[in-house]
Amino acid sequence: MLKHFRFSKKLGLQKNIINLFFWFFIVQTIFYFSNQKIDHPYFLGIMSLLSAAALAAPYLIYSLTSLHKKLNSRFLTTLETIIIFMLLIGWLGTWGLYYAVSGYDSFVHFFTSFLGTLVVFIVISSFKDLVNKPRIFIILFLLISAYGIFNEFFQHYGDRWWQTTMSGEAGQPYDSYRDVVYNTLGIFLGIAVAYLKGNTIISRLSI
Repeated sequence: MLKHFRFSKKLGLQKNIINLFFWFFIVQTIFYFSNQKIDHPYFLGIMSLLSAAALAAPYLIYSLTSLHKKLNSRFLTTLETIIIFMLLIGWLGTWGLYYAVSGYDSFVHFFTSFLGTLVVFIVISSFKDLVNKPRIFIILFLLISAYGIFNEFFQHYGDRWWQTTMSGEAGQPYDSYRDVVYNTLGIFLGIAVAYLKGNTIISRLSI
């Protein structure tokens, strides 16, 4: 699998940038685990490792299923690029934007839900023999909504276990409610884009 993230001129700029992010998260994992002077090193190390795993997921899905027979290499680069945007805006918040920019947390919840809906749509709709179009949108809403709710529980209990402030700082008692609202709005936008442009997206990714 690591060969998939090698650097080469033949791969093109976009793919090399994707690979750079993968190795960045690997290095960041090592940095956090080995640096006990920063706040929450193990938590940040685990999150970095999960970020690298998220970038590896499209390749595993593509290579271990029948999708490599149906879809071209743009499937991988498209999913990997979307996932990078999702990870990057989250990490930018961790690196300071959550505190520096008002409303950034709501933006992250909205935008990641929107992009996550598109990722799940692309993967599910690629299995055309398994899922018909009406069912896709129901599955999209249920899966991304469930993830959003799980994320709120993770933030709430993560704050207790690791003494973080993922579920909101003092003075933000309705942070979770606001997050769920923005998650839902992002899901609806993603479903709208999938409904209007879904066939075009899949046709461009097909062999």
